[in-house]
Amino acid sequence: MFKWFKRRKPSLYLDPGSAFPAPSNAPAAPSGNGTISGRGKANRTDQLLAELAAIGANPGFLSPSGNQRTREIGAKLNRRGGRRTMLSAHRAITSQLGREAARELEFAWDGIGSWAG
Repeated sequence: MFKWFKRRKPSLYLDPGSAFPAPSNAPAAPSGNGTISGRGKANRTDQLLAELAAIGANPGFLSPSGNQRTREIGAKLNRRGGRRTMLSAHRAITSQLGREAARELEFAWDGIGSWAG
């Protein structure tokens, strides 16, 4: 009926049963000179999201060891897609780690781009 409506793929996602966000059929992340284009950019974002989930699980986004890297990842996500990309990452963290971890992430990202924790 609504053939004109094209469903967009989410740019960030996490499989609730796994710490790794990329599906099993996703291509490998690019290697080499560090330039990322096309699907490789999405893979790098997925890698950042997986690292963010690992930090949130242990030691936590607000811990001294986790806070700096959490802010670096937030800044990278902001450069890649602005607040929209950061919100997608936040939703993925909420679904995987719960609301308490997501609230810590909000505080850790306070002041990055237009993010207000």
